[in-house]
Amino acid sequence: MRLSLLMLAALAPAVPALAAETPELQRAVGAPQAVGAVHTLRQIPEACARLEGAFTGDAAAPYRFSAVRTSEQCQPRARFVDYTKSGFTGRSAALAERESGPKRRFVVMEVADADTEVVGYESIMKEGAAVGYVTSGAYGHCIGRSLAAGYVPAALARAGARFEIDILGEMRTATVHLEPLYDPQGLRLRS
Repeated sequence: MRLSLLMLAALAPAVPALAAETPELQRAVGAPQAVGAVHTLRQIPEACARLEGAFTGDAAAPYRFSAVRTSEQCQPRARFVDYTKSGFTGRSAALAERESGPKRRFVVMEVADADTEVVGYESIMKEGAAVGYVTSGAYGHCIGRSLAAGYVPAALARAGARFEIDILGEMRTATVHLEPLYDPQGLRLRS
């Protein structure tokens, strides 16, 4: 034991010199994003919206994004896309979606009687058929309720709509809330 401590003490002055000669660590390129993984790019309260994006896995359109209103009563004070501007990348797709509307809508749901929280990718069911998937969820400590966020068909995304979420093999009722559940008028932000 003493011998190894003596050897360590003798080598200690050489360690900084060795560290100076060591090249910077080379890290592997990060793992690619999962197809369909939804990202909130930015919450923009002054515009009553958030930017959402997701990788599609399609080589022709690898990424999609949309500006989603956070509240029907909120009056936006900003615009995101100038449709009159010519030549920007994705203009034709943006015009087509503006005309037809989005196929899916991101909603927040209150999960009833949840003693277990969602983690993501659980099925959102309507009348026995899978209509969407959960992207994330957690217990909302400020409001005292279990929440799940996910995508459902735009035609079904209305306040009070009821779905079922398969959480660990048990179907739990989930109710859509289109208004923010905590501080919907943004009064705490402005106080």
